[in-house]
Amino acid sequence: MKKNNGVVSSQRFNSLSFLCSAILMLMIFLGCGRAFAQDDAPTPAENTQRQSAKNLNEYFRGKYKFERSGSVQSSIRQTEFGPRGNLHLFDVEIGFDNITDLPGEDGHARALAKAFMEEEADVLGITDMNEIRESRFSKNDGFVKDIVVINYARYIGELELEGSYFEVRLWQNKIRSLSTALVPVSPELYAAAREKRMSKDKAVKIVERDIKAAGHDPKGMKLWSIKEIAIPDAPYVIWHVNCGVERGGRWLYRINAFTGEIIKKSNLVWRD
Repeated sequence: MKKNNGVVSSQRFNSLSFLCSAILMLMIFLGCGRAFAQDDAPTPAENTQRQSAKNLNEYFRGKYKFERSGSVQSSIRQTEFGPRGNLHLFDVEIGFDNITDLPGEDGHARALAKAFMEEEADVLGITDMNEIRESRFSKNDGFVKDIVVINYARYIGELELEGSYFEVRLWQNKIRSLSTALVPVSPELYAAAREKRMSKDKAVKIVERDIKAAGHDPKGMKLWSIKEIAIPDAPYVIWHVNCGVERGGRWLYRINAFTGEIIKKSNLVWRD
């Protein structure tokens, strides 16, 4: 009997040990699962962006007609001074009744694009339609005829805002797609655009001095383009200079329009 009791006790012990091991393994598995879930969990900013994209998808699909292949793609996030990011509408069909055509042969297409931007000004972060100016107009007469593409840029005063654009594609008197990059504009940017800044000639002199300091003859400098532009962060206004130097490469300068400081200098042939 004692022998039998020993066998039974041993069996019970083994069973209890197996049960405890199983419980321990389950706890470890659940703990790891929570750890992995926490590691993969989206940040609050990512959650906000995903929710914004979902809301915009529902908003546009609820308001406009999309083809079966149509889509709404957004990386927009809200900032203190307006939306930032990209928005794309594909295979959509947007039209407006009772709009007045703008002057010219393609006045109806231009009027449709303007009507859409006015209608969606809040979503697109447009506070003043006078800031939105046409930068390019083209019409495709190729395989699919009469596709009209209108590009717009945003201006702060007379300064083009870097990184901001709107592209509207139309066909058969309907908007078929929209691509846009939205850049928020702070009060500091508006204020900077009103302040006195250095002249174009002074910006060129700064570049010439830098080229001379690098051991090149500034007389051989070829000025490809020079433009004063607005940017969303300090110093808010810069001179953007694209130039070439004989036997010295091609260079891009970004110069603080207030102090003359060279913010960035890039070799357009050799990149770091």
